[in-house]
Amino acid sequence: MRIHLDPRPGTVRQPVPRPRAAAEPAADAPPAPPDAPPAEQPTPAADARMRSWLIALGVFVTVAVAFTAMVVLTMLAGGDGYLR
Repeated sequence: MRIHLDPRPGTVRQPVPRPRAAAEPAADAPPAPPDAPPAEQPTPAADARMRSWLIALGVFVTVAVAFTAMVVLTMLAGGDGYLR
């Protein structure tokens, strides 16, 4: 077994920078439709409202599961049963 003590890495070859080819449509490609209407996308405000509701729901579910687990584990351990 041989251990290399040289801290320097070997020579690293860098890729050669090449200019990118211009994007040209293919000769047999159909022409693009003129003035196609843009696809409807939701507004950022609607996305933010939806996301805030999902976060609030996730927090509520997490708290409910943690509280339920606390009660169940306390009852299984023989402690004071909250539900009688």
